Amino acid sequence: MKKLFLLMFAGMAGIWSASAQDIIVKKNGEELQVKVEEVGEQSVRYRKFSNLGGPIYSISRDEIFIIRYESGDRDVISSLETPASESADIPVLPTRVDVERAVVMAKEAERKKMTEFGLQAEIGLSFWSFKSYFEDGLSQYGDVAHYTNNPQMRFAVSAFVEHFFKKTGEGHVGAGIGYMHDASWTSIVAKDGNGSFDFRMKYDALFASVYYGWRPVRNGFYLQGGFRFAYVVSLQGKIGVEGSYFESAWGQIMGDDFERDAWIKSGSDIARSFIVCPYLDAGYSFGHVDLGLQYQFAVASPNKEAGNKPSSLGFTLKYRF
Repeated sequence: MKKLFLLMFAGMAGIWSASAQDIIVKKNGEELQVKVEEVGEQSVRYRKFSNLGGPIYSISRDEIFIIRYESGDRDVISSLETPASESADIPVLPTRVDVERAVVMAKEAERKKMTEFGLQAEIGLSFWSFKSYFEDGLSQYGDVAHYTNNPQMRFAVSAFVEHFFKKTGEGHVGAGIGYMHDASWTSIVAKDGNGSFDFRMKYDALFASVYYGWRPVRNGFYLQGGFRFAYVVSLQGKIGVEGSYFESAWGQIMGDDFERDAWIKSGSDIARSFIVCPYLDAGYSFGHVDLGLQYQFAVASPNKEAGNKPSSLGFTLKYRF
């Protein structure tokens, strides 16, 4: 009976002893049996419960989840879901300037670079007529002939450079240099179908172009317009005659000194050495490739004495490196 009483007393003393201590529960699940001396803003100071007369220890608040005091009260120091040790790593919400900068950087990354180089090829039809010239010079034959203008092939090749702006959408300026060829074919056909008088003209030019445009970073429609400044390096003409009616007219008008059915180069006194051509391009971009439609108009004819102001309509193909 005495032994049973002693055992019961020892158990009650153990329970009282366990409840008389403070418990620090760390975030990793570890429990410290202590006597809390001070709870500060940065740390908690305590003595080990097994050595209450020993030194004072300190532990950072970031490591503590909860403190259970001997009185039964509790202090939750920090949440397990959002550890205080990670609070300094929580990102700050971006500002509008940060978002705009991120968008620009993303576009730059997609485009790879703000300045691009490339090659362009053009092919189309030229509408360059000498009808008005012949109507004036051969007006007496208007009752026996009619005039036709046959669109001719025009082509050009060039190299270009374009620079894109960061703050104006996908606007860009560009410049290029290249070579172009243009031609015309005007016929005077006898109304009875027994003859024709053909006049052909062609010129070659070196050109420089400047333009402004808009195009997307990725696939999408683009638009650009500019000016082409062309220097004519060669202007040639050829006359062909068929039928007795025009054969007789040839001798009266042209004489025998002008060679027929042969390309004859015009002199510098006839050819314009410099012409300006406004143009407009519209099309669709496929990554590095642009496929478009171009309209070009010359403000003056390459020939000072004949022909109207040539215009052309054709396709363009661009490739950017």
